[in-house]
Amino acid sequence: MNKFKVGDKAVALVGQVHPNAQPRTKGKIYDVIDIMFCSGDGHQMINVGYSSKHKELICTCGRKHPTNGLMWTDSKHFAKVDDVEEALEEAVATEDYELAVMLRDINK
Repeated sequence: MNKFKVGDKAVALVGQVHPNAQPRTKGKIYDVIDIMFCSGDGHQMINVGYSSKHKELICTCGRKHPTNGLMWTDSKHFAKVDDVEEALEEAVATEDYELAVMLRDINK
């Protein structure tokens, strides 16, 4: 689980999974605007600049959290730009070569 701080640069490891998810493009770098931790399972969620009209979000563990007017994504779907080398090694190990190429290019 990644531990981001507000102001960190994060690269998306996967794109937006469904239409209601926080928009993101695989390989694109985002600024971490806000963070939240689930009180149930401890997962960190990050906001990368998108607002939400929904009042609540349901964590993967089933707990409900107020959105505070923001969209949230589990931080495991991002890597810190400073830690791109580690994410690159993992992409190669899992044979996700498309992601590996993007991370290699970011790392240059």
